[in-house]
Amino acid sequence: MSPRRLSFKYKLAMSVSAIILGLVAGVFLLIDTLMEKYVADEIERDLVGTCMSVARLMEERRARLEELAVALAGDSLIRTILIDKGIDRVTRDDILDSEILPSYSQLKLLAVLYMDGSIRAISTKAEALAPMLIGHPAVSRSLEGRPTLGFIRHEGSFLQIAVIPVRIGVYVREVIGAVAVGMSWSVQDLQSIRELSHAEIAFFDTTGVLLSTGPPFAPLPGDKDSAISWSHLAALPSDWPSLLPAGPERFIVVKIATHDEISPAYTVARSLDQQMKFLNRIRRWLLQLGAGGVFVGCLVSFILALGISRPIHILQAALRRVTQGDFKQPAVISSQDEFSELAAAFNRMQDGLIEREKMRRALLMAEEVQRNLLPAGPPQVRHLDVAGASIYCEAIGGDYYDYLDGPDGAGGALRVVVGDVCGHGTAAALLMATVRALLRSRSLQAGAIERVVSDVNRELTRDVKDSGRFMTLFILEIDPGARQLRWVRAGHEPAIVYRPDQDRFEELTGPGLAIGVDADHVYRPQVKSVRDGEVFVLATDGVWEARSPSGAMYGKARVFDLIRRHAAMPAEGILQAVFTDLKGFQQAGEFEDDATLVVVKVDLAG
Repeated sequence: MSPRRLSFKYKLAMSVSAIILGLVAGVFLLIDTLMEKYVADEIERDLVGTCMSVARLMEERRARLEELAVALAGDSLIRTILIDKGIDRVTRDDILDSEILPSYSQLKLLAVLYMDGSIRAISTKAEALAPMLIGHPAVSRSLEGRPTLGFIRHEGSFLQIAVIPVRIGVYVREVIGAVAVGMSWSVQDLQSIRELSHAEIAFFDTTGVLLSTGPPFAPLPGDKDSAISWSHLAALPSDWPSLLPAGPERFIVVKIATHDEISPAYTVARSLDQQMKFLNRIRRWLLQLGAGGVFVGCLVSFILALGISRPIHILQAALRRVTQGDFKQPAVISSQDEFSELAAAFNRMQDGLIEREKMRRALLMAEEVQRNLLPAGPPQVRHLDVAGASIYCEAIGGDYYDYLDGPDGAGGALRVVVGDVCGHGTAAALLMATVRALLRSRSLQAGAIERVVSDVNRELTRDVKDSGRFMTLFILEIDPGARQLRWVRAGHEPAIVYRPDQDRFEELTGPGLAIGVDADHVYRPQVKSVRDGEVFVLATDGVWEARSPSGAMYGKARVFDLIRRHAAMPAEGILQAVFTDLKGFQQAGEFEDDATLVVVKVDLAG
C-alpha cells in the first residue's frame, strides 16, 4: 500500500508555519542574547564602580591610620613609655589603655615596640595580636626608619595597620622604637558598600578568604556548593571580568590584586541570574507572545493555503479530465488573480487541444486511408519474387509505390512504380493519392508505360500549376516471358540492378523530367533484356540520404553491400535486411524523410 501523500494546502501551511516559527525563534534568540549581553555589560560597569569604592575606602583608612600613627609617634607619653625604663609592663599597658587609647576609640590596635622588635606596651584588646605583630614586615621596615603600611588577619577579618618610627634628637634624629596602630574591617563596612552597589565583596590573601559579605564567597548553611571554590578565585586573572558558577547561580567576578604586604586583595561579584530575573519575565512574555504569534501565523497560513490550494485543485481536476480525453468542461476560477489568468490560459489551451484532437483523428483516418492505398501484399507473377514497403517520417507522407495492371490484366508482365512527392506530410499525401488514382486509371487503358506517364504528367500539371508541387517517378515493366525490361524515369533516382553471377551493379538511368512540371514533356522508354537471377531495387532518396545522430549519411554503398550479402535471400529478406540496418544506423532516431523500397528478384528457372 502506497503511503498517503500530504496535500498541497497542508504542505504550504506547514512551510509558512515553519518560516514563522523560525523567525519568531530567531528574533527571540536575538533579543535574549542582546538583553543578556546588555545586563552583563551593566553588571561589569557596576562592578568597576564597586572596586573603585572599595579602593577609595581602603585608601581613606590608610591615610587616617598614617595620620594617627604620626600623631602618636610625637606623643610625650609614647616617648616616656619607650625611654623610662623604670616603668613596668603593667603600668605601660595601663597608660595606653587609660591615657592614650580613649582619645582614639576607632583604633583596634595600639602598640609601642622596642628597636629589637619586642613589644614595649600594647592595648588590652589587642594582646591577642601581639604574636602576629612581632616580626611583621611592616614593623621591621619601620624600625629601619621608614613609615610602613600593612595588614593582619584576625578573628575572621583583618586589620589595616600603620607603623611609624619614633625618633629623638634635634639634628640627628635617632629611631628609638615604633608605634603601631590598626583599624579593623568588619562585615558592616562591606555591607555599607554593598547597599550602594548591590555587589558582593570579599578580601582574601594566599591562604583564603579573610572577610566577605557572604555568598558567593561563603557557602550557605548546609550547602557547601553555593560558594565559588577557592581554586577558581585564586586562578582568576586580575582586573578582568569573569563568569563563575556558585551552585545554581552564575556570578560575574572581578578580582583586584594588591601588594600582599600592604593590603589584602579583594574581589567583587554580582549574580547574573539574579539580575536576569526581570529578563526571564520578559522571556516568558516573549515566549507567550511568540506562541500566540505562531498560532495566529499557522491559522493565517492555513487560510492562505486554502485560498491557494483550491484553485490548484480545480486546475488539477481539469488536467485530469483532459488526460482522460474530456475537453468539454472548462476550469472555472472566480478569483481575480494569477490563478484566474492561469485558468483562462488553460481553457484556451483546452480549446486548442480540441482542435488538435480533431486534427489527430483526421490524420489517423488519413493514415489508415493511405495505408489502404499502398499494396496490401506483393503480386503473384511467375518467375518474379516481389517485396515492397514504405516508412513515413510522419503519420502520412508523399512516398508511393504500387504494382499496376495493364489494359489486358497481368498478362505475364509486372509494372512496378515508385514515386516521391516533394516534401512530406498532408500535402504530399494528397498529391500522392492523386497520382495513384491517375496512374491506376490510365494504366488500365491501352498504351505503353511512356504514354501512361506522359498522360498522367499532363493531367497532374493542370492540377498543381503555380503551386510549385511536383513528383518524381520511376516506372518499371518486367516481362519475364519475353525476357524484356522497359522503364521510364521521370526525375527519380535510377533503379539498381545487381547481377550475382558477375557480382556487378548497374543503374537504370535515362532522361526524364519530374511529373507536374511541364504538361507538354514527352517521356521516352528505355529497353533492355532480363537475365536470370537479377535483383532489381527501386527506392526513394529517403533510404540512402538518412543520417545517423552524428550526422553521417547512410549512402548507396551501404545499400549495395547489403544487396550483395543478402542476394541469395528472397526479396522480402533483402528488403527487411536493408530496413533493419537502416534503423540500426539511425540508432532509434526518427526518420527525417519518407523511405520506400521495392525489391524484385528474377527466377526464370522457377
